[in-house]
Amino acid sequence: MWGGRVIGSLAARALIAWLISLVALQYDESTNYDYRFQVRPSQPLKAPIALVLVNEQEWYRWVEPSINMIRPLKEIGPLTDSYFWNEELWTTLIRRLLEVEVKAIGVTFFFGENIPRPRRLSSMVVFENPRVYWSARLDAEGRTRLPRFAPRIYSPNAGLVDLTEDLDGVLRRVIPTPSTATSLPLSLAREIGDVVRPNHVVETINYLGPPDVFPTFTFAEILTNSVQRAKLRGHVVLVGARQSAGQELQTPLGPMPKAAVIGNILHNLAFDEWVKKAPTWFYAIYLLVLCFLFALISIVFPPLLTLTIFFVVWGFIAAASTWMFDVVHFWLPIASPIIMGTLILALFVTWQLTEKDRLNWLLEQESSNLRELEIMKNNFVSLFSHDLKTPLAKISATLDKLKFSALESEISEELGSLRKASYELHRYIQSILQVIRVEAVDFKLHKQPVDINDIVLRLVDELKPLAQEKNSMILQDLEPLFSVEVDPVLIKEVLQNLIENAIKYTPNGSIVKVITREHENMVDVTVIDNGPGIGQSDLERVWEKFYRGSQSELHTRGSGLGLYFVKYFVELHGGRVFVSSEINQGTKIGFTLPL
Repeated sequence: MWGGRVIGSLAARALIAWLISLVALQYDESTNYDYRFQVRPSQPLKAPIALVLVNEQEWYRWVEPSINMIRPLKEIGPLTDSYFWNEELWTTLIRRLLEVEVKAIGVTFFFGENIPRPRRLSSMVVFENPRVYWSARLDAEGRTRLPRFAPRIYSPNAGLVDLTEDLDGVLRRVIPTPSTATSLPLSLAREIGDVVRPNHVVETINYLGPPDVFPTFTFAEILTNSVQRAKLRGHVVLVGARQSAGQELQTPLGPMPKAAVIGNILHNLAFDEWVKKAPTWFYAIYLLVLCFLFALISIVFPPLLTLTIFFVVWGFIAAASTWMFDVVHFWLPIASPIIMGTLILALFVTWQLTEKDRLNWLLEQESSNLRELEIMKNNFVSLFSHDLKTPLAKISATLDKLKFSALESEISEELGSLRKASYELHRYIQSILQVIRVEAVDFKLHKQPVDINDIVLRLVDELKPLAQEKNSMILQDLEPLFSVEVDPVLIKEVLQNLIENAIKYTPNGSIVKVITREHENMVDVTVIDNGPGIGQSDLERVWEKFYRGSQSELHTRGSGLGLYFVKYFVELHGGRVFVSSEINQGTKIGFTLPL
């Protein structure tokens, strides 16, 4: 379980990453939002919209005789829209467009009081045609300036063009104005279909692509009648200039003629394909959910796997965001989640490394304390055992001397009983010392080639007095064996525990049989007795340290370490132990060693 300190530290790190991602969201909206338009392909054009554009050089060639006086002004500053006014050329241009049966004409130039009134009535008839929409604009005080050919604010052929760039000079949104005049794009959109747009709504422009996404023609092609009628019939035509300071706007796709910008707005209005953006609180909650997900991944998985999962999640977010932007026109940030994930990865990995170092230091301290405790324990037990062994040896020697010199049989039996008790106490002390030795860190095997049968024969001779006390017999069925590389001291301890247990836990007059066999590069040693057997519940635990069966605790004293040593020593040699028994049917126990 984590403590409050750890949870607080992780929560603080996640909160920092989330707050930074909210700051990055502002950058996402201004810069990465533009990048979306730059990387995606041009979108299909659903509305019949075409552009007719002219540049300054082309216009100059057409009207050169009449504007020689204006030419030096080009050296002073950018030309205004009035530079592109010529009554004769505009009359011809609009008449030709009307002749090819265009649906509507939108003029993006502002021709107001800055141009003279037409001299010919025929020109006024063309300019005031209901299919021709002239641009109006707002002055510095927010008042509507009407075009020359629409003297009233509610004139059907006047449309307001008021495009406001963001602080960085890029046009991304259509912002409502206080004017009651209808906008030029909205007037033209109504020529395509029924469009209703509230004036108070701020919309984000969904740019279809670069200007050439619209069919584009030049003034010369229209004036010389060199365009096929079918290419313009039924289209809404936007007339403007290219590469002119007053007619060029900065967009997410770079500089774009005002006519092309209005064409994008017109298309958005006609099909309601604005870029949809959720409120800021929605993106904040979205980033908070991702923050929790990234934090959980960083906590659960190791750093390398965490990084891999992060890349998968980032890829999914990028793919989903791109699809939503292109298909349903919904903007979902990509950079903010990546920045947040990177911060969480860095902050949480550093926390993991710091926590790991702290835990390693604690483990080292604990290990050092345990080593010191182990040394103290071993020293105490060794000293305790050594101090017991010396008086026990003297007691045993004195008892042996008294037993042989005792005349009365009753006294001799009592001395024998004391001698047996001192022997058992000696075995207990030996077992304790053995536990300390085998559980020591530096415990090692000292292997050498030995014959298992020789060890069995010597042990049988040593244990004959114990068997004779109980009128038991030790039978041997020993197959000739190859030498085995083992630690003879430990294997002797194994065999002694098995044979001694078989004698101790069987009734008087029992038979204990020791069998050795060799097969498939293995040596098997089996000890069989005809004693009371071991219950199934005890059989599963006989190899545990200090465990003694329920029956043995009542009838025979012991430390519960013998079979623990047997299993431990055999497995140190790469062997295995086995045991099978039934109540009142005896026990079969032994071990197998590799040759």
